[in-house]
Amino acid sequence: MKSSNVAQEAKAAPKDFYNERYEKGYMHGFFDVYEICRLHTVNAVLNRLKASGFSPSSILDYGCGEGRYIGELKNKFPSARLAGCDISEKAIEIAAREFPDATYVSMQDETVEYADASFDLVISIEVFEHVKDVGKAAREVARLLRVGGLALITTPCANRFSGDWFKTAITRGFEPSHDGYGRFSLDEPGHLRRLNDSHLRDLFEKNGVTIEKIYHRSHMFTQIVEAPFISPFIPMAARAHIALLDWHLFKHLPNGSTLLAIGRKH
Repeated sequence: MKSSNVAQEAKAAPKDFYNERYEKGYMHGFFDVYEICRLHTVNAVLNRLKASGFSPSSILDYGCGEGRYIGELKNKFPSARLAGCDISEKAIEIAAREFPDATYVSMQDETVEYADASFDLVISIEVFEHVKDVGKAAREVARLLRVGGLALITTPCANRFSGDWFKTAITRGFEPSHDGYGRFSLDEPGHLRRLNDSHLRDLFEKNGVTIEKIYHRSHMFTQIVEAPFISPFIPMAARAHIALLDWHLFKHLPNGSTLLAIGRKH
């Protein structure tokens, strides 16, 4: 493995790092293929949970950023008490202004000042690759869940033979991470690690949360439509529609570049 391309301030001073990013419009809206597809897949899973009879009375978005998923949660579960937390005070300020249907608190490292067993559902969308101590983040999500409650986690996936894995292998871009998980050189500088399915299961199951299902996406079609010699010639909506074929056709195959996991507290 070669040396890591991580932005060192993402580890040394994450609050300052992400405050600065959110000041510049970081993660605002759903405006690229990956974000559009992620929104679709998160909504698909939430719809399945709702159809199964799951009706949470309290929901936390752990690492909520600007609160983009708060509106989705409000639409799905209108009677639920909604909360969001993030390490960035700037993100919290924006979320509280744009999505006032929730209460928001600022995080200190991976911890958040809510009592044990406060929530029936905790979602965490593309957060576990950013936190300094991913084990502590998993413990915190588990602590906040009530017995029988669900966690919904998405994060870039390090499983072998995905499109991202092949690109990284070809360029010899596997890098170390400070905690031993490793990362891909194509990951953006704020990503401190990539987890595979086994990593995620271990992180949660040692904290009393059983991972019941892991879906994957961004297999083949996403990689094709986002190739630099193709993407400029196809409108965004069409690219997203094609990319979603990965979800519809291959979500049960582990060689996706991102994962979506559902865990239950016991």
